[in-house]
Amino acid sequence: MAQLSMLAIIVSMQGCAVVQVSSRNTAQSLIEQRDSILTRNRISEASVGMLSGIGLAQTSCLQHLESCLQQLQSIPSTSDEQYLSTASELYLLHAEQFLAKRPECQPLPIVQNPTDHTVIIRFKKQADSVPVYDMTPVKNCQQQRQQALLSSISHAYAYLFASQRPAQQRLFDNRQVQVRDFYNVAVSRFVAAQFNGQPEQAIQDLQLNDSQVSIDVQDHGKLFGQQQPEQLVAADELSFSGLRTVNRRDGFGVEFVAVMPKQQIDSIGGNISGNAVGTAHHIYRSRYLPISIVMRPIGESAEQMLQSHQFKLDIYNPYQQTEAKLSANSTQNLAANFSAPYGLWLAQNNLAEVAYRSLLALDEAHTEPKLYLLEPYQPNKRVIILLHGLASSPEAWVNLTNDIFGDPVLRQGYQVWQVFYPTNMPMLESRLKIQQLIEQTYQQVDPQRQHRASQQSVLIGHSMGGVIGRLLLSNTDLSATAFTDFNSQERQRLLQIPEVKHYFQLKALPQVQRAVFVSSPFRGTDYADRWFTLALRNIIRLPVSFIKAIDDAMVRARIDEQLMQRITEVGLLDFQNGASELSQQSRFMQITSALQMKNGLPYHSIMGQIAPTAQITDSSDGIVPYHSSHLEGAVSEKLIEGGHSIQSSPAAVLELRRILRLHLEKIGDVTSQSVHESR
Repeated sequence: MAQLSMLAIIVSMQGCAVVQVSSRNTAQSLIEQRDSILTRNRISEASVGMLSGIGLAQTSCLQHLESCLQQLQSIPSTSDEQYLSTASELYLLHAEQFLAKRPECQPLPIVQNPTDHTVIIRFKKQADSVPVYDMTPVKNCQQQRQQALLSSISHAYAYLFASQRPAQQRLFDNRQVQVRDFYNVAVSRFVAAQFNGQPEQAIQDLQLNDSQVSIDVQDHGKLFGQQQPEQLVAADELSFSGLRTVNRRDGFGVEFVAVMPKQQIDSIGGNISGNAVGTAHHIYRSRYLPISIVMRPIGESAEQMLQSHQFKLDIYNPYQQTEAKLSANSTQNLAANFSAPYGLWLAQNNLAEVAYRSLLALDEAHTEPKLYLLEPYQPNKRVIILLHGLASSPEAWVNLTNDIFGDPVLRQGYQVWQVFYPTNMPMLESRLKIQQLIEQTYQQVDPQRQHRASQQSVLIGHSMGGVIGRLLLSNTDLSATAFTDFNSQERQRLLQIPEVKHYFQLKALPQVQRAVFVSSPFRGTDYADRWFTLALRNIIRLPVSFIKAIDDAMVRARIDEQLMQRITEVGLLDFQNGASELSQQSRFMQITSALQMKNGLPYHSIMGQIAPTAQITDSSDGIVPYHSSHLEGAVSEKLIEGGHSIQSSPAAVLELRRILRLHLEKIGDVTSQSVHESR
């Protein structure tokens, strides 16, 4: 017992700091190595170690930040990398958690009839006891926060590009990744705070206390036109459900979405955002543009960067530029996020609801098709025209469109035009209106038809969109089959009526030189004649404006009573709604089923197959049978396991990407080698 007592005394004299070991999994290990103030409530282990060297903790350092950093810098063993990285994290922490939590830094409340005067930092009383905003404390706090963010940016940038050890030697350092994140977040917060919430605030050079920020909007004319964005949204703060992937380009810089002002309320009722550019106000530029921002302190050395208080903020168009110029002799690959603008557009517009409202003709504003340019017009990029199906919208193409943005070859080679049209209309009417809209768009962006964009376009249509797409690519006179119940004189008289002539005499879009049809019922479907579909067809109504337009056309044509009676008997202009025309028995199918497309046009077919069959001819996607969607002479025909909405499946998107790449190769825009290397 005496020996045991003596042992206990000796152990107690040694203290209680006994190191113990336990196992941890890989995920925990990685988290501990890479965590920082951005992912937890305390600074990174590297910064903790630096503060320990001067006997300070995180809280005490923040209370006297400048003094704390001076002490860090004065330690002889502190390398420039250690100081710069720690300072960047501490300044960011100071801005985001210390200053941002102060009452005067909180967003100002919207007060209609304020009765609580206790918030004296926000309000001051006038003689009439009506409180007004005292903006001085708010502005002071906001300026302090912005200044702290600038300091974080300058220290992070100096670490990345001006420290003694070349960046190439830090490729495998976790610290380099952390500091890049500090930089990205600091830039994101600074830009958002500076330019958002102030509609009158133009993106222009600014003075912040002793700091100056000069701004250069690269490629300004092509990116913003003559307007200023009304909001800049950091892409890394957006999370999307419904996008299979978020397509980015790795590199240096901070990814934003520039939201442009809405020039005109959409005639659909304001449910779809866009900027009309055509005289008919149905052609829309994208309001949501990807931009990449690089912000850098001026100076050659780290010391100069930290002392100059001068910054350069460059705003890039990532569609046009792939590199960020940091100095006369230095460039870096430019980061970009191409999915965020597209996702934000889809998320802020209830396209599915608009599609159903248009199908049921719930209001007369839903009678006209719209065309949306998903990026600023690019003269040297080919055009992809997408046509959705019945009761659908551009959302049908979300996976394909997003994958185009993510494919470097397709993104550089194509620009996407989405057509949104009411699917309750007769398909000959839709064909006419869509064709006029597409031709008007080409005319608006390229009046002289000299751009590459006006040549070798590709049209892709799903279901009803494929049926209409075939009409858009045909030089057929349908009157030969539509007017069989009329004699030659009556036919000639009918074709003198412009509305009738435009409906039945098809002229192919000259700009489109390849087409893809996905699950398209060219010969109709018996699905349209099933009882539940018939019930739906009965509640679909043609817009009153369309019916009136047909009646007015007949009046203007001054058709004699005899011919008018014949038109009525035959039912020539007794149009069915779009859903009814998909029936195998419809008059529309009778006159269009054998339609031929223009000579020399390569086209492809993609069909769904819900169950493998011994005979391909017996297959179906559950709605459209193979024999209806099959086209003789197709360059390729692909059957994919799945239902009617096969266009969104990974296999179908892969096939569509293959065809789009093939088109670029065939017309000489890319080589087969470059296509292969980009995969």
